[in-house]
Amino acid sequence: MYSSSFEYVPPPPSKRKRGVTNTDKYARSVIRKSRVKGEGYINYKGKMVLPKTVPAEIICNCPKKCNKSISDETKYQIWNSFYSLDSKNNQDIYLQTLIEVKEVKRRKKKKMDAIEPIVNDTPFPDASVNSTQFLDAGVNNTPFSCAIVDNNLFPGPNANKAQLPDAIVNETHYNDSTVNNTNAIAKKSPTNKTKSRTFVYNLKINGRFTPVCKNVFLQVHGVSKDRIERMTTLLVQNKTPVDMRGKNRSGNAIPSNIIYLIHDHISRFEVKETSGSGKPKKYLDARLNISKMYQMFQTSYPDLKDKVKYSFYYKYFKENFNYTFGLPNGDVCSKCENVAVKQKDPHPNLNNNVKSTVPTEMAKELVSSLKSTFLDIISSTSWLDEESKNVTIEKVLSMKTEVGYPRDMLSTDFMETFYAKLELSTESLLKNMLKMSRFLVYNELQKLNRPVEENRPMVDNIYKGPLQSSANYFATKNALVVPMGIMRPPIFDLENPEYLNYGRLGNEIAHEMSHGFENIGLQYDKDGKESHWWSEEMKNKFWMKAKCFVEQYNKYVIDELAEKYVDGQRTLHENIADSTGLKKAFMSYQKYVKENGKEPKLPGMEFTNQQLFFISFAQMKCEVRSKEGYEEYIADSTTSLLQTPVKYRVNGALANSEFFAAVFKCPAGGPMSQEKRCSIW
Repeated sequence: MYSSSFEYVPPPPSKRKRGVTNTDKYARSVIRKSRVKGEGYINYKGKMVLPKTVPAEIICNCPKKCNKSISDETKYQIWNSFYSLDSKNNQDIYLQTLIEVKEVKRRKKKKMDAIEPIVNDTPFPDASVNSTQFLDAGVNNTPFSCAIVDNNLFPGPNANKAQLPDAIVNETHYNDSTVNNTNAIAKKSPTNKTKSRTFVYNLKINGRFTPVCKNVFLQVHGVSKDRIERMTTLLVQNKTPVDMRGKNRSGNAIPSNIIYLIHDHISRFEVKETSGSGKPKKYLDARLNISKMYQMFQTSYPDLKDKVKYSFYYKYFKENFNYTFGLPNGDVCSKCENVAVKQKDPHPNLNNNVKSTVPTEMAKELVSSLKSTFLDIISSTSWLDEESKNVTIEKVLSMKTEVGYPRDMLSTDFMETFYAKLELSTESLLKNMLKMSRFLVYNELQKLNRPVEENRPMVDNIYKGPLQSSANYFATKNALVVPMGIMRPPIFDLENPEYLNYGRLGNEIAHEMSHGFENIGLQYDKDGKESHWWSEEMKNKFWMKAKCFVEQYNKYVIDELAEKYVDGQRTLHENIADSTGLKKAFMSYQKYVKENGKEPKLPGMEFTNQQLFFISFAQMKCEVRSKEGYEEYIADSTTSLLQTPVKYRVNGALANSEFFAAVFKCPAGGPMSQEKRCSIW
């Protein structure tokens, strides 16, 4: 029991941001967390809300006495499991998964030969009497038992009950006032709907669903009847519950897909980190400021001018990016080493060596194999209707792919034309830097004159260079870019067996390809235009399956940080891409073995080829983090917004893979061979 002396306690000074604590915000956070945990708290009106407790005895009045099947141990286990969830949304989703909707078979109405309602022991008049006349008779003479208020003939004593209005059949006697009785009959409309569905409430006991009555279901979870009725209403509509209380978004809030665009826009600016001792700081170009960045965002997304105001962009930048503009004096010299003059001749030996060293043709075959496998997966997806399958397959076939490097970079004529307006000299480094800055800005502005449909993803990235070591998918162009920087050892090697190449590069490409078909990528069609190219029914089915990923990753506790969980909702698109990409890559490798035969094992290794495929997948995401590293990771929203910590990315994707469980012979029901696997494709 919580005492009435419960008072607000501010957080310790060490955790305060910038030395200031927003007391109202902190108080709301305490209330929200206490409400979810079932703990006691002081509400906004200053009243004490008592903590929820496990019921000592579960009362059940149903004929089946379903409370007898629930032991005290089971009762506490269900209670603790429910209130250990970290948000009301997750609790509601959990409750929804325990409720089943079942249709009710309509029963035929029974026929009766005759009805003789009693009117003070006086039978109904004959059918020939008009209803209006009968009403008059009732008012002027004796109260009667039934009446209808339209001009149809009143059914006589030999009428079939099935032909009578519901109001007549259900009401057999009236009291004193005929007028009141007539009004009561009029209110009881014969259009009352028959119950068309019912709900089955389950408890998960020993891994199995056990049906119980609604009363027991409410007591075991300590929730109200209104809350469950809201869950069932949303369940019938195939909707996911969303917490509408407290800090929930208002109707004018910025949608998550637009927030993603803002985040992605800010993340694309080049960041410089300080060197030396102490915690590194991140700096943006001194020529930038938030106002200029916002103007660039408006230019890139003109349709969002009215939706994203400068105040929101400014607030989001300050709250989510710990960036400073300009560089400290100690880093000015390092800036000289990275002067953009190198762009004019970015890779001197590229033209001579690239054709002989970069296995672009092998990588193209790998991309083609992954696309083919994905088409097979889509065709066999049972929950997708034929129309949605066809447009999804069309998007895969329309996906543009750039592997290796832009062909124009090997053309002397193109490079001369591209840099024709850039004149450099050996006299002044500062002047060269200023000229290069003007040149780069000019080329960025020239992009505004290009048609939207023009596909030049790698040329647009020419300033980063083809040696970047990560593949990318551009949703607004439906384009996949695999630069030659990723096609090198240990990620890809012509001398490696294919189970290593598929496990590393194959997974990376398949992961990026899958971004076109997760919760964010599905907002863009085959041409990269934002549109609704799936039906609402298919979208709802997609989200019902995506909910599984949210629940799965929400349960992952970061071992190094007590009571810190992975945010399954914010990392949903990456988690879907991880599992889908792993499935595509492994199935593509199986197809390769079927066509080319089994490969030899690596000498001295005890693992099979298929096991090494999964090991190579995990090695691509190998890292070691300290407790402090995880704390910085959680605090830095530039990563926690988009990706799950790699340890849980690996385990989460493998736990969803039936192939992994079969290859490593994981025991059924274990953490890596769970009973419920999450899958969309």
